[in-house]
Amino acid sequence: MSGYLETKNLSVGYHGKPLIEDVSLCVQRGKIVTLIGPNGSGKSTLLRTIAGLEPIQGGTISINNQVIDAGKPGTERAGRSDRSRELRTRIGMVFQEPEHQFAASTVRDEVAIGPKSMDKTDEEAYSIADRLLERLNLSRFAKANPFTLSGGEKRRLSVASMLAAAPKVLVMDEPTF
Repeated sequence: MSGYLETKNLSVGYHGKPLIEDVSLCVQRGKIVTLIGPNGSGKSTLLRTIAGLEPIQGGTISINNQVIDAGKPGTERAGRSDRSRELRTRIGMVFQEPEHQFAASTVRDEVAIGPKSMDKTDEEAYSIADRLLERLNLSRFAKANPFTLSGGEKRRLSVASMLAAAPKVLVMDEPTF
């Protein structure tokens, strides 16, 4: 069976040391999948790899039957994949610690980053940002610094920021934290 998001024989590691090996998964469109396991078992590393933020040593990552990242056994690519723009348009990641993804000085600007990176005009980007801020009950914080929000507000902002880019797949690390 073919899924919308698939990994086949995915291996991840650093400096030749494997951390995760031979992971194959198949996620159907519209489904929610939960990965559980003890601390240090590689859940976050796997999610960051799927989102294109960690290099892969072997295997493939596919979306809608199109390989978007592939590694070769025994090799390691530094930094982001050479297909990082393609990954950004398809996969969004909400980090375990929301502060680790904040890059703008205001909440509204933070949500507008994704649409701007997808070549939306400022007007389009801020329209998307304003809709999401309203939807996630964050409008009153539009001019606030993201780091001044409460924990729950930061979590909602991190979700809004990822949804703004309209990814096909949303990966969330510790979404109920």
